[in-house]
Amino acid sequence: MVRGSGGAHAAPPRKWRLGGARSLVSIALVLGLLVGVAAYRVTHTAGSPTAGTNPSAGACGGDPLTVVVTPALESVARDALAAATAATPCQRYAVSAQSDDTVLANIGAGQAPEAWLTDSSTWLDLLPADSRTTYASAGSVASSPVVLAAPLQGAATAPESWAGIFTDKGLFRVTNPAVDAASRTAYYAARVGQAPTLDAASASHLVLTSRFAAATVGDLFATAADTATKGGFPVSEQTLAAWTRDHPGVLRPLMPTAGSATLDVPLLARSDLAASRKQLVSAAFSALTTTKAREAMGSAGFRAPDRSGGPTIEGIVAPEYTDLALGTITERTAALEQWEVLRTDMRMLAVLDVSGSMKERAPGTTLPRWQVMEQACTNALQVLPDGAQIGAWLFSTLKGGPSQDWLELSPVERLDAVTAGRTHRQVLLDALPTIEGQLSGDTALYDTTLAAFTTMTSSYNAGFINSVVVMTDGRNDNPRGGLSLDQLLSELDSAKDPSRPVRIITIGMGEADPSALQQISAATGGTSYIANTPQDIERILVEALLARRVASA
Repeated sequence: MVRGSGGAHAAPPRKWRLGGARSLVSIALVLGLLVGVAAYRVTHTAGSPTAGTNPSAGACGGDPLTVVVTPALESVARDALAAATAATPCQRYAVSAQSDDTVLANIGAGQAPEAWLTDSSTWLDLLPADSRTTYASAGSVASSPVVLAAPLQGAATAPESWAGIFTDKGLFRVTNPAVDAASRTAYYAARVGQAPTLDAASASHLVLTSRFAAATVGDLFATAADTATKGGFPVSEQTLAAWTRDHPGVLRPLMPTAGSATLDVPLLARSDLAASRKQLVSAAFSALTTTKAREAMGSAGFRAPDRSGGPTIEGIVAPEYTDLALGTITERTAALEQWEVLRTDMRMLAVLDVSGSMKERAPGTTLPRWQVMEQACTNALQVLPDGAQIGAWLFSTLKGGPSQDWLELSPVERLDAVTAGRTHRQVLLDALPTIEGQLSGDTALYDTTLAAFTTMTSSYNAGFINSVVVMTDGRNDNPRGGLSLDQLLSELDSAKDPSRPVRIITIGMGEADPSALQQISAATGGTSYIANTPQDIERILVEALLARRVASA
């Protein structure tokens, strides 16, 4: 662990993708192709300056070791491994550069390279559990802490922690952790070891951060000039140093005072290699950790494996820092799963009680219950992402006619869908104030809940988190009879489809029956809440979003 002053880099020692007639002409073409292939193998095999000095595969006992390198280290790796081959001709390496996410995809396709020089061992976290032992580390050849890329002309105050950065209301951008190790490890540092629950404000910000994550870190650098309005973003110190060499005067590094995550830059080797191939890996590691190689890595913006050294960026000297532990694989996997849940858009049918009792005042407020509900829905609609699909029903006895207790206020549609010049978001916002004119009748809760559940199950969309949110202020009260609670629970159990999971979230107000609502939600893997203010309901919607994995039972 390296401990030090933290904060901004104090202001010198920068990073970072195969039948015609027989004639003399055809013979010449064939010979030309053969010569070309031979030349390709010579020039693409590290340490093979000429064909005459490169021993044959038979003389050395096998082909060159395939080494795939993260682009930031391609030049350094080629030079270091070429030097190793020059000194020991049978230590031969076929070096190629590929982005780490491409290598990961190739591994998943059964094309795992023998050795992989990557920027972070956390790439292995993204493999299926039974594939994470595909590679073992030969050791770290360099390192680079994750810093916050912030406007050079902005405030130089270092943030306290990644946890605060990810959950504060301040402007902040991030790359999808599935494609960027710096954002992934920063997110680990923010979530691992933290309480599993978040307050509504922090959770809401984390939801929005995940929804608007950039596809690549290059996308964030492309808009770096707008960072003053779009916020800083996590990036490796080495990557920022390399970028600022070509784009001076724009960004500066800030180091969280509580410490940061570190990219460990390991040389990984396939666990199933034969002993002779493992010897080549060991020789490669030695070549990559010579004094000359480490000096070259330092010039490229990397630190030593022990976290010492580092680049000077915009006159700011690389600081010492606390190297944060990233938790166990179980903790890191849980963090990634939470991220995926948060960034998945919701598909929700809101079922709103408009029985006559909704005219009564909500406890602890001066507002009638219907207005509390309307304000909460309005506020939620204003911040939900465009890709969310939302619809709404109103319910009370006979609200939809002589044999139906619900009325569709709006179908389930994407919020950015446009009809007659208005987005679906605006259609919903315009419809909510009409609730007041619909207040009448009794609370036909059970029949309406079953109808909403079967509707959402039959129209299930696997690309979304599908749910029904029921807001009500009373106990089931249906003069026409209808379902009992036991009948509803039995019907829900029969209608459930594990391949089409839909959760029911119930929000009770006033004289709602909390026991019945809890049983209804539990039957579908959902959660039940009691709320009486708009803030209560907003908080509940965020908490429900954060815990919206559906029980498969």
